[in-house]
Amino acid sequence: TNAFVSAAMTNSAGSAGLVAAPKFKTLKIGQYSTRPGVENYVCVTLKTNYLFNSEDIAAGDNGKSTLTLSGLLGSQKNDAQSTKLYTCPTAASQTPTALSGTVVPFKPLTSTRTASTYDFVKSTGSAVFVMDATGFVSGTEYVFAMRIANNAGANPCQTVTLTASGEITQTAVMTLASAAGR
Repeated sequence: TNAFVSAAMTNSAGSAGLVAAPKFKTLKIGQYSTRPGVENYVCVTLKTNYLFNSEDIAAGDNGKSTLTLSGLLGSQKNDAQSTKLYTCPTAASQTPTALSGTVVPFKPLTSTRTASTYDFVKSTGSAVFVMDATGFVSGTEYVFAMRIANNAGANPCQTVTLTASGEITQTAVMTLASAAGR
């Protein structure tokens, strides 16, 4: 017989059994530059409370986990597939480097596309990411930047929404992350 070892527990309402739904716990977004017509980086910080990945051999939509950031409107960025992701620039390191591997665990939608990238759709201002088999590990913070070109004229701040499907199903508005600013 296995003995139950007493553990420190909190029970404020006289109940037990709460199970948290799989979700993104951290959803932050910010930008590096507000100058018109210059190269800019939109920095994203994400953390989940559950493994968010795709099956290794996912045919079609079965076993595929995706996340979409929509509302990225007003830039000069055109439709693009297999778009690289970068480190977020800082005051100390203003030249971002391309990321790859488990730092950005995304897989191509087709064999002609590159891993560790995303697709951009200008008309909806959407960045579409398909998770690879490694995915986002629960409790680990993932930080990456999308390179864009700011609009040549003034453009108001946009509300960016994250929509996840697959291992996590969630729609949420991103929150402002502090930006280095130039």
